[in-house]
Amino acid sequence: MVSLAFVISFVVSAVAMVIGIVVFSDIVDEMALVLPFQDTDFSEIFGQNTATSDQSIPATTTNLASVYTDLNPVDTVTGIQLPISGVNIGQRVLDVSSEDNKPQGLTFSPDGSRMFMVGLESTTVYQYDLSILYDVSTGILSNSFDVSNEDSIPQNITMKPDGTRLYMFGSENGKMYQYNLSTPFDIGTMSDSGIVVGFNNISGESDIRAGIFKPDGTRLFVVGNSNDKIYQHDLGVAWDQTTKGNHVAEFYIGNQEPSPTSITFKTGGGSFFLIGNNQEIYQYDMTGYDIATSSFITNFPTTDSSTAIAFAPDGLQVFAVKGG
Repeated sequence: MVSLAFVISFVVSAVAMVIGIVVFSDIVDEMALVLPFQDTDFSEIFGQNTATSDQSIPATTTNLASVYTDLNPVDTVTGIQLPISGVNIGQRVLDVSSEDNKPQGLTFSPDGSRMFMVGLESTTVYQYDLSILYDVSTGILSNSFDVSNEDSIPQNITMKPDGTRLYMFGSENGKMYQYNLSTPFDIGTMSDSGIVVGFNNISGESDIRAGIFKPDGTRLFVVGNSNDKIYQHDLGVAWDQTTKGNHVAEFYIGNQEPSPTSITFKTGGGSFFLIGNNQEIYQYDMTGYDIATSSFITNFPTTDSSTAIAFAPDGLQVFAVKGG
């Protein structure tokens, strides 16, 4: 069996479109305007209106699995089934299997001109230049950095917004590693800072899968597989994880996803999104960036073997990493 790895972009828009070889207007006669992820939740996006396809989408729904129909098209190039017939969702794909067949995590430069992916098989972070902002199908590999000296099981990455630091979370040692970039967003200038933070003695979590900062760098959120929890740490110095102290809040997500692999925030806070081995994107609402106030809202099925998600800042695109 051929093993393939992809970065997939699901695009929400108000018009019919051609993505690759799939013509969505061939499937749906009329397409209703839908709202961006940034301003609403998944159930609102896919539940506002019905489409005039052979099988209409219900006007309201809380479980997005219910909007699937037998009309789901398949991209004949990748063999990936596209989600939700009757809704104007396009899909763009970047094949990264030449770099790694088990991509684990990704992040973008804030302007969408570069994408970074970490691979499990190669234990390497890869940099791709995007000729069209946030369009992964235009990605060209431009640099790479081996992280095997730090951890042989890299799980996810995140970056400081100014592009001068990259953070890697590894589950071999259950630690967070910091790399410094002398040129922002260019991993060709990246070096190991030697700064390593563990979490086992702090929060009882030995299997770190992902982490993310509050946009101002004053809080760090860590996702662990041992206890199926998200841990919130307040930082004494912004963007300095060595000043985290004990975690100040935690939230159990095991009732939805017992093996979490990735987390991302809604722009401006108020919601976070989680993915894991169940192959569902889970949405939770919270007050600002306070994980203690979280509550589960809804879920949305993804392609199989998805290991990480990210959003464009405007909430109009969600990116999923698929490994095989």
